[in-house]
Amino acid sequence: MKHIFIIIGLLYISLGSYAHSGKARYHAIIETDGGLDDMRAISLLLASAETEVIGIYCTDGILSPEQTAKNVKDMLSTYHHEGIPVGYGDAFLDTEPFQRKLLKHIQWGAMAPQKEGEQVPGFVQSIYTTEEEKITYICLGSLRAIITELCPYDWMLQKTEQIVWYNEENGHDDGFNLMLFKQDCQLISDAGVNFIQIAPANQDMPGLDDAFWEQASNISSRYSLLLSEIHNSAAVREQLKTGREHIWDELLAIFLAYPELFYPANSTAIPGHAVYRPADPAALIPVYLEMMKERRPDYKILRQIPIDAAYYQDDIAAIIDPIVKRYGESEWRAGVLCFELHGHIGIYAIIGVKMGLRAREYFNIGLDDLYIDSHAGLTPPFSCLNDGLQVSTGSSLGHGLIHAETTNSPKVSATFSFKGKSVQISLKDPVAAKMKHDIQSCIQENGMLTPAYWAAVRELALEYWTEYDRNQIFTIVKEN
Repeated sequence: MKHIFIIIGLLYISLGSYAHSGKARYHAIIETDGGLDDMRAISLLLASAETEVIGIYCTDGILSPEQTAKNVKDMLSTYHHEGIPVGYGDAFLDTEPFQRKLLKHIQWGAMAPQKEGEQVPGFVQSIYTTEEEKITYICLGSLRAIITELCPYDWMLQKTEQIVWYNEENGHDDGFNLMLFKQDCQLISDAGVNFIQIAPANQDMPGLDDAFWEQASNISSRYSLLLSEIHNSAAVREQLKTGREHIWDELLAIFLAYPELFYPANSTAIPGHAVYRPADPAALIPVYLEMMKERRPDYKILRQIPIDAAYYQDDIAAIIDPIVKRYGESEWRAGVLCFELHGHIGIYAIIGVKMGLRAREYFNIGLDDLYIDSHAGLTPPFSCLNDGLQVSTGSSLGHGLIHAETTNSPKVSATFSFKGKSVQISLKDPVAAKMKHDIQSCIQENGMLTPAYWAAVRELALEYWTEYDRNQIFTIVKEN
């Protein structure tokens, strides 16, 4: 047991000392066939600051591609990551009896690649065409789409940093995926791409039992709470009567984040190939729980923005706990930095903080990745929105990532663009009307720009910060 605690100790040391660049290490397409372990793996990848998920491709398998795509979109909506593209392929298997499905799988696996130069249809090509970075293709299901839509095309192979696949072989048998797709595995290897196969340990893998999910629910992140809810659902509980949940496809997400926990071994099923197995299966549990947490704020100088009430003025100290609990450390960080930059605690500035964070969550990205066209103009008080937008997104004037013009009709809205996709985010009319009424009342009672006015504005801003949930106060409209 001693070595387990050493690994855990090193993990926490690395979490505290690693200076993240702020940019994702992997730009990943995830291919899924809709299994429950796939949804868990996708959730871990979404939670990781190391991975920018540039698309999720749904193929036939556990569910139909259409149903899997619907489930994935529902999950992304729950996480507020609606801006991640989701596509699906043809229903290769449809509703045929299992024996015919198996036969078609085997026949498909023996197919030759399409001719070089033929255009690749559909979702995968569109992602490869628009993405500027090298792509990591994470395959949680079969290898069919990789063979038909990736391997025949040199330009796509050259743009592929690595293919990571869970092949299921456990030292005793090949596993279902590998049994059906050995020929495909060899074709991918022959294509010259970096093909990384992840397999479970030869001994028993950790089970995800009720005790595990109780720990997960106590983390209180969007990812842990949803996955815990799914685990406790009646449908899943019924399925678990005949077995238990294990760590399966989640190994791919864990490997990408913590490759040091794995070791290369010779494949027992495919001579000459290597598979990466977890060195200590028990050590995966604390890592799994850690990965389900919310992304930490991206600090460059500070270790963190203090949460201790002793650091703050009395009215600020009183709202620390509800804000951090409801909206997370990222909103606390952005709000504190924004107000220090802005020179006072302002109403439109905090709305800008919430709007910028909502945009980042929509695309599930870090700082300095968005281009913003603000509609708030350059005249206070509306233009105060711009300071909140800059601090919460990192899209500053200095980076050339935000634009605003003088206008006679300023709006509490902005257009956010990321990799060819744009959305307009606007404050909902009822919220905007209430704010307008509150500000007018403030002026009538205290005069304009008097000390009493500023005190009242501060009080309103803190009220809005505490009460307004960024996932409920905005309207999001896709522009392209």
